[in-house]
Formats: sequence, C-alpha cells, structure tokens
Amino acid sequence: MGRSFTSPKASDIKQWKKVQGLYAAGFRFIGSGHHDSLPLPTKLSEVERFLQENPKHYLKVATPNENLKLTPLRSVGRRTKQGAV
Repeated sequence: MGRSFTSPKASDIKQWKKVQGLYAAGFRFIGSGHHDSLPLPTKLSEVERFLQENPKHYLKVATPNENLKLTPLRSVGRRTKQGAV
C-alpha cells in the first residue's frame, strides 16, 4: 500500500472501496505529500473522475491491474454462532 497509507475505520465501507479502486488503478500511498500533483480523492464518488483526469499522477506508480476485481467487503460486526464472519 505504501508508507503513507492510513487505513480507514473498519466500518467505513465506502472508504475501503475507494482504496480498492485506487489500488487497482495503480496508485500507491507513498511519499511525503509534497508534490505538484492533485491530492487523492477523499470520497468514493470522486474516484472515477479523478482516474480519468489524472492518468499521469505522481502516485500512480504501478501498472493498473485489470484482473483485480473489486470485491464486496464483508459487513463489519456481522456474527455467526461460531463467532465473527
């Protein structure tokens, strides 16, 4: 993920989907934040447009992984008789 990655709260499904989308597109959370590129999007709803408008962004350091499918994240707090799912 990168040294600058801060994980969202486990219950924040939209933020985790945003992270998945950026990672699949080749973005990594690296660096000090001191660069001329735009900051990464803060909301899931901003990701698609951001990816289209920033194909040469400083933090896009990996080849996009077309095989990486965004997977539904399990519900936090969902329990079964055996314990956490």
